[in-house]
Amino acid sequence: MPGDPEEARKMKTKKKRRSRILAAEVIGALAVAVMLMVLTTSLITENGAKYVALTRVNLKPEDVTFTKVKLEDVGSDAYYAVEFQRGDRNYYFQIDAVEGIIKEFRIVRVQDRIAEIPA
Repeated sequence: MPGDPEEARKMKTKKKRRSRILAAEVIGALAVAVMLMVLTTSLITENGAKYVALTRVNLKPEDVTFTKVKLEDVGSDAYYAVEFQRGDRNYYFQIDAVEGIIKEFRIVRVQDRIAEIPA
């Protein structure tokens, strides 16, 4: 019935519920957008990761050949895997992508790697 007060109340309740759902979806989308913006703007760059690695071993970009510079994501940790070679040494770094600190670092001589390969 068009003038039924019960029907009018149900329609009004339905509209309120839709408005609340829409508001929650918009707020959720905004929260995700802000979170992504914070994550992407607070990471160091690939060049920043290279700089950290090179500074640690007192080398310059022209002294080395980069073999890998890649942003890795393991769970909630983001880091750069930075690898380069100079002479008979390979350098391996894991650099925290947010703080720019070295998480892991090792140098391997090429002869040592060859010796590790089973015959």
